[in-house]
Formats: sequence, structure tokens, C-alpha cells
Amino acid sequence: MKEKNNIRYLFMDIVSVLLTDGWTTEYCALAASKFNLDFTEIENRHQLTFDTYEEVKLPLNEYLNCVVFYMRRSFLCIADP
Repeated sequence: MKEKNNIRYLFMDIVSVLLTDGWTTEYCALAASKFNLDFTEIENRHQLTFDTYEEVKLPLNEYLNCVVFYMRRSFLCIADP
């Protein structure tokens, strides 16, 4: 029986390292492509909000709302409010 690969989580820039040598542009572009996101838009929104998130002044769900979920998506954000 072949299992279907369902991606359930998208981790973005968590402490700049998550099972890689860092969250490089290459990995971000690959994730954006996989989830049909506009890489340039996501990167611009990330640049505007990440410092505030990193300083723990912006909760993860608000960061994700600013960077990814600023418009309706075909997948859901499951970050705790």
C-alpha cells in the first residue's frame, strides 16, 4: 500500500536553522514554489516583520498572518493564537 505524502506544517525561519545550514534563499524559494506562493512578496513581507518577530514582540501566528496568510490560501495556518 503506497502512502500519500501530505505536508502538514510549514516552518519559516525558526531561529534561522531547521534541519539545514540555515534558511537560505534557495530553501525559501523551494518552499514558496511548493506552496504556490509569490517568493518575492513573501520575502518582502518577511523582511518587514522578521526583526519584530525575532525580538519576541510579534507572536508566530501574527508573523505568519503578515507574511503568508495576508490573503486566502488553499492551506490553513495552524499556529496557536
